[in-house]
Amino acid sequence: MKKWLYMLLLALAAFLLPGKGTDVGELIPVELVRLTAGDGTFVAAADTGDFGTGATLEEAMADLASSAPGKVFLETADYLLLAPQTRESWEKLAGWFRPGTLVYGADEEIDPAAAAEFLRSHTGGVPLNRLEKTMDLEKLVLSEGRVKLEE
Repeated sequence: MKKWLYMLLLALAAFLLPGKGTDVGELIPVELVRLTAGDGTFVAAADTGDFGTGATLEEAMADLASSAPGKVFLETADYLLLAPQTRESWEKLAGWFRPGTLVYGADEEIDPAAAAEFLRSHTGGVPLNRLEKTMDLEKLVLSEGRVKLEE
């Protein structure tokens, strides 16, 4: 539901603001982004199936934006999943995501689309603007092929 509200607000803003904007049809609104890292490579994967890779978080996010078939609209992201290796980069995330985006820990094998579906009916997470370096996050894990929330 929130995704449609953001899309409606974006369409209204694009209509009312002067100048050349982005065609709403080119936008790819995401609900969830999973960040993982390993072997010197960061991966940013969205619930839409789009992903980006790079040697740094910035490169992975730029690759996500440039490899998608439209403009990836991260401002609609309600959830952000951080693998343990990406926790060190948490302060950089405010440049891409809304302050209220809920942050969770996650296993690397969690499918972003399945995680988004799961989180729609569960409460929790820490808003990005309240995240602290040493804070323990609720964690999404795969157990017997199903997504579960671990505290």
